[in-house]
Amino acid sequence: MQEQNEHQKKIGQILISPFGSAADALSEIYSQADFITSINELHVFTDVVQEGKSGYLVGMLVSQMTVLNALFNAKISASQRSDTINQGNYHADIAFRAQALCNRTMRTLLEFKNPKRATFIKQQNNMQINQAEEKKEKSIEPANELLEANNESRLDSGTPEETGGRNQEVETVGEIHRAKD
Repeated sequence: MQEQNEHQKKIGQILISPFGSAADALSEIYSQADFITSINELHVFTDVVQEGKSGYLVGMLVSQMTVLNALFNAKISASQRSDTINQGNYHADIAFRAQALCNRTMRTLLEFKNPKRATFIKQQNNMQINQAEEKKEKSIEPANELLEANNESRLDSGTPEETGGRNQEVETVGEIHRAKD
């Protein structure tokens, strides 16, 4: 019983991990895909990307672009062969969605391969801002921190002053009858 609970716990941990959930989806989409092999390949691809080798990412984007383009062409042809307007619109809608996604994937690929100068500068500025904020957080001066435990030691510890003789002609508002002026 204990071994079965540990086994179920381990399977649950694998399935909720990014690699496990992706491998589970892959085995559902591709019936011949092996779950464990998929997890191992995902680890390999992740390691390749972390090493800075972008060939896998480029290959993935090109593959997606190719499939989306093929889907666009197939659905445009299907819309032309449709017997009813509703069928034609259905296929054309899918075709134009695939075209838009293909276009977005193409732009992503081009941006990945040739980053815009403004994007590069923006990334550098963001990195410098993040570094400056980290330095600022590390060097917070005690004078800038909130006073916490000792409420009596707030800013003013002096005794209250007596009211002065200024603005003597101003009257206070009465509770029942207000002043005439």
